[in-house]
Amino acid sequence: RTIVEAGGIEQALADGSLPQRPDITLTEGVVLGLLRQDVSDYICVLGHGSTDLGEVLRVYELSGAVRTYAVRHETEAAHAATLSAARRRQQGAKRTAILAA
Repeated sequence: RTIVEAGGIEQALADGSLPQRPDITLTEGVVLGLLRQDVSDYICVLGHGSTDLGEVLRVYELSGAVRTYAVRHETEAAHAATLSAARRRQQGAKRTAILAA
């Protein structure tokens, strides 16, 4: 929520509402790092080994910082990413990450 209220991760770091060295999990650090690179859409194949990733994305999605699109297979993720890339070109949307765990 802090990131969304500040207007982005860079703004939250600049105004001090997000600490420079937060105490977070590795998974949350990856999501924050991708947010810093303007990645806000996630196409995910989530399984038993990715419950931490799913939980971090769920919390960040509830706050409005990211959007998550769950798919069941890597091929489905590739098709979704192709559509996402076309949308980005047309609308200037942010970057998308494909995560399979």
